[in-house]
Amino acid sequence: MQKAINISPSNAEIHNMLGRAYNSLNRCCEAVKNFQKAVDLAPDNRQFSGALQRARDCCDKSALTKTRCTVGTEGTEGGNMWGYKNENTDEIVIRCQFSKVWNFSEHLPRWAKVQKNTTPTAQRPTIKQGFIDETGNVVIPLKYDEIYEFSKYFKDWAMVKVNDKYGFIDKTGKEVIPAKYSNSEFKFYEGLAVVRIGNFYGYMDENGKEVIPCKYDEAGVFFNGRARVKYQNKDGCIDKSGYFDRKCK
Repeated sequence: MQKAINISPSNAEIHNMLGRAYNSLNRCCEAVKNFQKAVDLAPDNRQFSGALQRARDCCDKSALTKTRCTVGTEGTEGGNMWGYKNENTDEIVIRCQFSKVWNFSEHLPRWAKVQKNTTPTAQRPTIKQGFIDETGNVVIPLKYDEIYEFSKYFKDWAMVKVNDKYGFIDKTGKEVIPAKYSNSEFKFYEGLAVVRIGNFYGYMDENGKEVIPCKYDEAGVFFNGRARVKYQNKDGCIDKSGYFDRKCK
């Protein structure tokens, strides 16, 4: 786009397209400059003026970006710690207090995953993860070995890991599926997903309820209402009620 502008600097559409490109990179303050140029060249174009206003609104907000502080930096608890700054002013908004941080989500809620050593005096650090909001308030306590993004894939819940076991929490922090499963993938076929506790397999429904107990040595996905399993060293199939049939087709 920049090369195109160099060739045709009076083309309003090219300036508009460059503004859109900056928008897609969440660099809305740079987008403003290009949308403004497009409006200057085509003042009657409502699309350009609308894009300019939206970019201005975005630029005026306190856009937070990750930043790492060094020893002596104002707003830090120590060297080599992470926090967030206003990308437009470089002012530290959330003090550097985390060992690792992630970007704020582009979706609601606007939270960011953060990581902290909860026992900094120990020889082996205890790393825990949680979520903070844009003011720096902890909204999901930093008590999980791992926490994943809230996803529409599974009822807007977030998967968590505790002592090598997996479960799910909702956006209030409530545990909706206990962290007791050994598998970290929950793929649903015909409304049921295979889950594992230790060396045994069972099935969970889409509401997070374990509808078929974890008692099988092996378990496959459901197809046409049946799933192949191995139970007490015997191959067979089960239906969705858990009825075991050795004559499996």
